[in-house]
Amino acid sequence: MSSPHRQECLDFQMNDSNFCKMIHMKRTLCCKYKQVKNCIAKSEKAFNRLGEAAPANLKTEWLANERITQSSRINDPASMDVYNINIKKVKLTMSS
Repeated sequence: MSSPHRQECLDFQMNDSNFCKMIHMKRTLCCKYKQVKNCIAKSEKAFNRLGEAAPANLKTEWLANERITQSSRINDPASMDVYNINIKKVKLTMSS
């Protein structure tokens, strides 16, 4: 196989692959859209439960922190550190 022929074969293969992806993209995107649409209600319920579980004084403090952070983030990017999640890792020990 000569070099130009090899290049033509590879080009044909890639074009065919991209064409097949494009044709099946509609079906894939429709399926993903339906899945997301079904999960929105569950997410809203979980989010609302989280909101109800938080104490009111913490909610107001969080909103105040958010306003301050959003207004100062351009001048001080370090202010965005309030969004970092602080989760302590638990060390697991194996008992024999």
